Amino acid sequence: MRKPKLLMVSGSSPPIICGIGDYTANLLHTLRHLRPDWNWSWLSRRSRWFNNPISSHYGLGMIRPTHTWNSFGIESTTAIIRWLKPDLIHIQDQIHSYFETDAAVQIAKAAKCPVVVTLHEFHHELPSVQHTIQLVKAANIITANDARTSDRCREYTGRIPDLQGWSPANILPEPETVVKPIAGLVTTFGLISPIKQLPIVFEALQFLRQQGLNLRWRIIGPFHPETDSYHSELAERFNVSWVEFTGEFDNINDQTLRTFLAQTDIMILPFADGASPRRTSLQAAWAFGLPVITTLPSAKEPEIQNGVNCLLVEESTPQAWGAAIKSVLQNRELREQLSIGSHSLAKHFSWERLANLHLEIFQNLLNEESVVECNKSEKSSNWTISN
Repeated sequence: MRKPKLLMVSGSSPPIICGIGDYTANLLHTLRHLRPDWNWSWLSRRSRWFNNPISSHYGLGMIRPTHTWNSFGIESTTAIIRWLKPDLIHIQDQIHSYFETDAAVQIAKAAKCPVVVTLHEFHHELPSVQHTIQLVKAANIITANDARTSDRCREYTGRIPDLQGWSPANILPEPETVVKPIAGLVTTFGLISPIKQLPIVFEALQFLRQQGLNLRWRIIGPFHPETDSYHSELAERFNVSWVEFTGEFDNINDQTLRTFLAQTDIMILPFADGASPRRTSLQAAWAFGLPVITTLPSAKEPEIQNGVNCLLVEESTPQAWGAAIKSVLQNRELREQLSIGSHSLAKHFSWERLANLHLEIFQNLLNEESVVECNKSEKSSNWTISN
């Protein structure tokens, strides 16, 4: 019996700074570890036109026929898919990483095999949502990375995703390394944009410092005030000694980045549109066992429990954020509970568990196609497919 050929597709891949690329890399390497007897490969775009179209990522074969998703890039990609003849294609969909084109739709249509699509977000506010809707219609199986994405998929396509998953942490602590948290060090991690309510947190921390609390704020993420007007505004407004912008890290596994996260006393994640399991910055905070203060989810997420694995701020005001930060700082028992809850939830949202859920989907589809005989005893008991 020949080995099945599985092709993972993403709009971009490392070293491009893109959460979806890092997600795809981690998922693929975990799948490959669990099923080394299958043929795994990865198709994406390359970062520059002169980069090699054939590459590898830690031993995993990568095909990068295009550096941009224009019409020529899409045509060359679909031609390669027809030549490869995979037994199954899994498309990681985030419309921005395909430059808001219909590249993912064309790839799904070019496939002469079952197609699995993971929706990382569902941007119903963009004209390009039409491409997402078409992609959903072309897929055999749909997975969504959080409840909000599932709800939007159902509302705009009439289709309930077959699996509601998550985006595990793209950066994990090193078990052998012990770094103690620095008292009063508050951290915010991830992309710096209006999606995070940083000015509100700044006012809250400023007020707490005026009350005598010795607080520092470290903001970890790409920071380009010379080219980004929002970053420039923050640099001017936050120009105080107790606020530090680290800038971006080219390597997600950078030891300094890991150290910065481990030094955190409290993680502050003020998402304007709500906390969610698709947030890799939130997942990283849980993976490091950090006490987390964040915002209410925009859709029902049963695993996110207020006072258990995070403290949820219900109002977008400096007063509400200040009260939440102060309560965690001055309540050791609460801080320890949030840390324990973070560790526990990180295990629930692990890469291995997510990969096993995907393997069950793949095995079922491959069985239907009579490509490979799978051992049914390997099926996970951790989830059920929606009806």
